[in-house]
Amino acid sequence: MCRPDIIAAFDRDWQGDIAWPCVRLVGKKASTRESLKDQAKHTNSYLYFLLLARPDLYIAQGLFISNSEILFLLGTIIICVHLSPLQPSYTFNITPSQGSAAMICPGFNHVYAGNPFSTRTHVFSNPTSRVSVKDKALVVIKEQICEVGRRSDELEILDKVHQPVSVPGVVQGVYSEVVTTPQSVKENRGCKHRLGLSESGLPFTSIPTPQEMLEILFDLLEVLRCLYSNCRVLHRDISSGNVLYVKNASSRVSLNVSAAANGFPLYFAKRLLGKSDKPQETSLLLVDFNLAEHLGSKTGSERIGRTVSCISILIHTLAHSHFHQGTPIFIARAV
Repeated sequence: MCRPDIIAAFDRDWQGDIAWPCVRLVGKKASTRESLKDQAKHTNSYLYFLLLARPDLYIAQGLFISNSEILFLLGTIIICVHLSPLQPSYTFNITPSQGSAAMICPGFNHVYAGNPFSTRTHVFSNPTSRVSVKDKALVVIKEQICEVGRRSDELEILDKVHQPVSVPGVVQGVYSEVVTTPQSVKENRGCKHRLGLSESGLPFTSIPTPQEMLEILFDLLEVLRCLYSNCRVLHRDISSGNVLYVKNASSRVSLNVSAAANGFPLYFAKRLLGKSDKPQETSLLLVDFNLAEHLGSKTGSERIGRTVSCISILIHTLAHSHFHQGTPIFIARAV
């Protein structure tokens, strides 16, 4: 349990135990029972959790107080969204395309946060969102700060996956943009990318039965085979966090009529087990194509260079584990 010794928040948020999304500052008092190294570790962990819980903050603020000094700590990371003081939901102003008018997207809940001191990722979801871009519902917004030159265009990869026909079981992209950040942050950390998606799912661990879990794993293998054979795409970051579960699978089949009509070579577990007469019905939702690669758009020399780059990133990550980027043990080499 992470319990800072010092917490600062507005008066309106003090209602019994204060929730992390309402915290403005955290701190620790010096203790003779802990080593200086352990105290520093705990203080950093408070900033870490504050950044996870507050994606709207430019910086995380903290204090370390001893008998001889007061240290003021700052975690200089940036995510630009607006937090409603009355409920834990976020409103985004997005620009779907260059020169288009801004769109207001209210009611998004913060559902995931990761790597606040490295590639900072936050995911927001609103399954009932009425906002649509290019006739597609915008229900998920993913924000990520990435180093320049180390990120593929995720929307471009998803467009290649879903053209000329849609691939069942793979999330569809709606729009993407690079969000302006203060120059100091941009120089140190790279750019903040915002990606809009048209479908949300539940964590892999929420699958109710072992049989359904095995069915989704079978469907995952089918999708990966199709992505490589038909779309020339490698996902390169398969992990439990990127394989989601959709409860109402039958309602998604209408999205994949074009795939069935074109004889797309996919036969999922529900059809093989006689649970459905629709070959493309699946509860799988494969997400996070941030590290994916489209092999058809790479020359031989570019592929070799990309492979060397991935190996270099892996070696660097293993040597500097606190600068974690991606999921190295799951990253496939480009071929």
